[in-house]
Amino acid sequence: MNRDIQGIVTKFTMSTIPNTCWSEVRVFHSAENEKLLEALARFSDDAERDPQGSFLFYSAAEAIPLILFHTGDLEERPAVFDAFEGINFPCNLIAPR
Repeated sequence: MNRDIQGIVTKFTMSTIPNTCWSEVRVFHSAENEKLLEALARFSDDAERDPQGSFLFYSAAEAIPLILFHTGDLEERPAVFDAFEGINFPCNLIAPR
């Protein structure tokens, strides 16, 4: 193998697998931390009935981003995320879709 050959990649082709999903990213004030932890516990119970739902969150000093993700082909927010309703959040980084 000749390691002296150098070049610039000008094109590459990728293939994807068609998939559908629903997602939303909310940002909460850190003051909502206790309510969010309670909601995460409720979500864990609900996720047993709907394993396509998942979340990712990071608890920081000022704000708590929460990513809700569902692999189903849905138009509405999945019921598995009901535990997070009613908790105030100042903004959506990514609106539900």
